[in-house]
Amino acid sequence: MKRNIFAARVNYYNMSMRKHPIILLSLIALFCCCGKTGTEQVLRDCDESQCDGSLDSLLSVIGVTQSSESLVCLVSDTVYSSNPELLLLLDTLYQHVRSDDFSYSARNEEEWMNSYRARICTYYDRHNKGVEGKSELEKVEEVLRESKCLIALDNDDSTIGMLVKNSVNVTFERLSEYSLLSLMISKCKCESTKKIVYKEWELFEDVRQAMTGIGYDLVRLRFWRGSAGIPLSSEQWLKSSNLRKKMYQQLLMTENNTSSDENANYKDDAVQFLIDHLTKVARDLYSEMKKEQLGAAPLMNEKEWTEYKELAKDTERDIVNIGFLLKEWIRQWDALESQLSCKETTYMTHMASNMLVDWSKVVFPE
Repeated sequence: MKRNIFAARVNYYNMSMRKHPIILLSLIALFCCCGKTGTEQVLRDCDESQCDGSLDSLLSVIGVTQSSESLVCLVSDTVYSSNPELLLLLDTLYQHVRSDDFSYSARNEEEWMNSYRARICTYYDRHNKGVEGKSELEKVEEVLRESKCLIALDNDDSTIGMLVKNSVNVTFERLSEYSLLSLMISKCKCESTKKIVYKEWELFEDVRQAMTGIGYDLVRLRFWRGSAGIPLSSEQWLKSSNLRKKMYQQLLMTENNTSSDENANYKDDAVQFLIDHLTKVARDLYSEMKKEQLGAAPLMNEKEWTEYKELAKDTERDIVNIGFLLKEWIRQWDALESQLSCKETTYMTHMASNMLVDWSKVVFPE
């Protein structure tokens, strides 16, 4: 079972009946009203079974089921009423990323994202008639910007509120990342290069999943029993996504870029720097907590202190293990480098190395 620290499994159906009855009534009215062409188009775009008129069937058509995580049931009434059509479209992506259907096979997931991007472009074209010359990626990015503004209308600054916002933004970043992957694949001249790109993507996902877990555990070592862990960890994921996208954007521009940073790090050095940095952070946090625990007013009872020490030990072990994942990913990155027509052989090395150094600042900034 893959580890997902970004969202708790919640019975959204019951929660929506308790917290958002207005949304459910609005949904019924929305689908029954004539003239709601945008929402009707969303339904036509869906490939789910036809609605038989019951509430459960209606919710099933738009993706709100008792066993699923629904964005519709998480956001405020203000967000929903501002643009229900866009929210329902986003809900499809939100649920997919958190469902068992989400695949860590880059090729399979790219196919799903390609299909979903087509629906995003249909939405864009419907609301921007007469606008020409926009590429698919530009349309997607504009809709994502609109989506972020929509979600920002929810001004819940509680821990749960921050978790929801970060979780939604993680969803947006997933789409944005896979758009870059599709662009990269479109530039591959043969199937063997595509396989290398897909494999590199999957290995990076393994690294990021492990790094996210380490970042979460470091936050727990810092804020033991606090509620800040999950929101801060999802913020770390978002920052790492920005680094990854920057890396791919630079890669896509490589053929036109002849610059080289003489002060750039090399990959092996960068991996060791990252591991050393994370190890130092983990040990420093443990040392600080140990001083508190041995002081006149211990913060934990004996059981909690034992759990804390075990967490510190496990975190250091995970930091050592991620070094192996990083080296495996770097080997695949090297294989990708050998397939591309780079004007400077050191350019991709610098891209990977600098990302790793920047990542150390993201996982747990000093």
